[in-house]
Amino acid sequence: MTQEQLSKLCCAFQHEKYLYLGMEFMPGGDLVNLTSNYDIPEEWAQFYTAEVVLTLDAIHSLGFIHRDIKPDNMLLDRNGHLKLADFGTCMKMDSVCGDTPVHSESLVGTYGKIMDHKNILTFPDDIEMSKDGKDLICAFLSSKEVRLGRTGVDEIKCHPFFKNDQWTFDTI
Repeated sequence: MTQEQLSKLCCAFQHEKYLYLGMEFMPGGDLVNLTSNYDIPEEWAQFYTAEVVLTLDAIHSLGFIHRDIKPDNMLLDRNGHLKLADFGTCMKMDSVCGDTPVHSESLVGTYGKIMDHKNILTFPDDIEMSKDGKDLICAFLSSKEVRLGRTGVDEIKCHPFFKNDQWTFDTI
């Protein structure tokens, strides 16, 4: 994993009640802020999804899982590149790993969403999205036997959603 993919811890100190962490300044904010302030073109989604794929592959290659992947934890540096933050729930992978990322307030609710994901997932008609973009989302929300990436990150990288004329996974 390269340092470019992770937010940097600059210093840490503790007061009587609190632990303070001084992090690298990320002037681009997070993806929540970006999506709240801009109508995100699919090319941006393609780029940031690719950066998440690379970052998660790097973390997984070290034998860890993040366990809190969400737009709030995806920060943007001064060049617009994504950096993953908040490793508070990160853990070493073992054979209990590999659960689906769907969850709810209750265990029953989580299982209900997992079992019914094909009926719950809808794509809004008023938002333009390519067939490849929709296919990528559905491929990630499949059973583990057919889920995109089950054979490794190269399977994800080859998905048609990531084909473009501006960058490759090697040059991103």
